[in-house]
Amino acid sequence: MQTENNNIHYFWNPFDRIAGVTAVAWGVIFLIIGSFTAWIGTARYPGLISMQYVESVHWLDGLLDQIVSLAIAVVIFALAAFIAGARRFRLIDLIGTFMVAKAPLLILPVININGWMYKKSIELTEVALEGEALPDLWDGIVLILLSILLIFFLIWTIVLLFHAYRVSTNLKGLPSFISFILAIVVSLVASYIIIPAQYF
Repeated sequence: MQTENNNIHYFWNPFDRIAGVTAVAWGVIFLIIGSFTAWIGTARYPGLISMQYVESVHWLDGLLDQIVSLAIAVVIFALAAFIAGARRFRLIDLIGTFMVAKAPLLILPVININGWMYKKSIELTEVALEGEALPDLWDGIVLILLSILLIFFLIWTIVLLFHAYRVSTNLKGLPSFISFILAIVVSLVASYIIIPAQYF
């Protein structure tokens, strides 16, 4: 039972064990994996907790998205932590743990191999906006199930990011929660403004 509880704990918060240089090393591995999955799944990462399917991508888009969104997030979260009262924290801890925390999202582009998810999303949008015929029933069911999976992975990523932020900055209680929420909103807005629709 204790082992099971520990596994559940580390599923949601591995940062009691992973931090500093170790987190950066794992983060670089996830960065490479995420770049590859974005390329084969025609997806972009326009923010720290964002992943969207698109019509086409350059093979470097996923890599650059991750680097730019990470840089934006680290600056904003570091400022938020400082304002919330944190004084003794290292940027390398934020960088490494944030890279690891984003890992669940990096798997999701695989769902869109051959552009299936993107095409079906467009079809459903057309149904909603233009009143066109419903798509195949089984396609609709699969799309709903995959959407539920996407939501779960998004929640998992946000929880990981919160623990990464809390552990890295040593913030506790309400200041950690409020500063995290504000920082994530600001970083998302900044990422959407700064990250270009096309790099090349």
